[in-house]
Amino acid sequence: MKRLTDSELYGNQYSVVAMTADLTDAVFAADWTSSVNGFRQNLQLDYIDRLIDIAGLGEKAAPGYDRPSQSAALAQIQRIRQLVRSNPGVDAETKAHRAHLALKLEKALD
Repeated sequence: MKRLTDSELYGNQYSVVAMTADLTDAVFAADWTSSVNGFRQNLQLDYIDRLIDIAGLGEKAAPGYDRPSQSAALAQIQRIRQLVRSNPGVDAETKAHRAHLALKLEKALD
């Protein structure tokens, strides 16, 4: 992520914030109107865990991330929290999964 941040100095228009937003869309967008299968549940939970670590909010904060990367990760954590709050799910499994996501996000932000 630091390499992407550094490349902005040389005219790269694709920012860390844009990259993390695109990645969040790829991980979550397909599942907002349907049930989330087990594979995608694992993907989403792993993605959130990684964002929490990058932002420096977890027990295993990932070293070596620059401040813009930490800020971008935090922005996505807040965005996902809002999306999860506004869309609890269409079936029991998805509701349980989204409740799990919400709990992890709230715990990280406290």
